[in-house]
Amino acid sequence: IPLPRTLLQDSDQNILRVIAKWIAVKTLVTRNAEILKVINATFSVKKPVTNTDDFKDVLNVELDPAFYASAKVITNELGFNYLSKLKDNTGKYLMQPDPTVADKFNILGKEIIKITSKTLPSTGNVAPVYIGDLKEAIRFYDRGVYEVTPTTIGGDAFKRNSLDTRIIDRFDVIALDPEAVVACSIDVTFVPEEVVETP
Repeated sequence: IPLPRTLLQDSDQNILRVIAKWIAVKTLVTRNAEILKVINATFSVKKPVTNTDDFKDVLNVELDPAFYASAKVITNELGFNYLSKLKDNTGKYLMQPDPTVADKFNILGKEIIKITSKTLPSTGNVAPVYIGDLKEAIRFYDRGVYEVTPTTIGGDAFKRNSLDTRIIDRFDVIALDPEAVVACSIDVTFVPEEVVETP
């Protein structure tokens, strides 16, 4: 990141603080992008789910029992919105607020984690849903090397009178245990059958 030294000298704004914040955001986005690459490569095939029974089948049959206790439901805004409208056969909403934690919701006793679509994008009207323990399926290794090194004399910084900043963030992402997660998808255009109450 090259910054003109004249800009730093003449501005009354704390530009270095803005740059530091930008670096932190960029680092987070970069890490999430690399994690998503491994997720997409590991779970290229997704099981369509549309109703309560489909979710029960995934949790009770398809997910390895070793990961049932720690399983969560991870989706984006589109998937979250669809799940918020699902009802059981009595007409009760499947998604319920957690009475112990504000802004936390559960479905079939499992926590729902909503991730922005910028990070976890949909494909048209099809939203991704991951059911299981993603921390066991995909492992993130922080190598503990995070360097922010500025210079005014190295590289081309001296010639152009700039403050050049180099950022190094060493980490690795690998698929550890694909059996820990069942990758699913929701076509949000599908309308589940309405519950008809008997008189």
